[in-house]
Amino acid sequence: MKRPGIALVSFLIAVLASACASAQPVTEPVSVIEAFYEAVNDGDLDTAMGFVDDDASFSIRGGPTTAIYTGAVEIQDYLQQVIDRNSQHELIDLMLESDTVTWVLNMTNTLGKSSGVEEAVVQDGKIVSFKSNVIKES
Repeated sequence: MKRPGIALVSFLIAVLASACASAQPVTEPVSVIEAFYEAVNDGDLDTAMGFVDDDASFSIRGGPTTAIYTGAVEIQDYLQQVIDRNSQHELIDLMLESDTVTWVLNMTNTLGKSSGVEEAVVQDGKIVSFKSNVIKES
């Protein structure tokens, strides 16, 4: 006689294995941006970097200064700083035109609150260009 618990566990393992095998990579531009920020909010640097092209360029404008990060190493260092500040990002009004996504950003971290407008070009599931114009509120 089979035990019902063993049959249930076997069934659940089969269902989970099937779901994992059929998972598709995230490539749609808006979904890429959402998944990228979800990873950053979760402090998952490796997953966030998986959405960044090796030759990407990030331009971050905060007040009167602009910082430009080019290539995976510089962008990874920048994102680590963002994660270290316990940054939480809320994306509002994401809009897609061709391969360019724009949105309004609200952010809180150890430095306070800020908001701004951001734009990213996504090609083949990777961010190739990212521009942020953040205005510090408090």
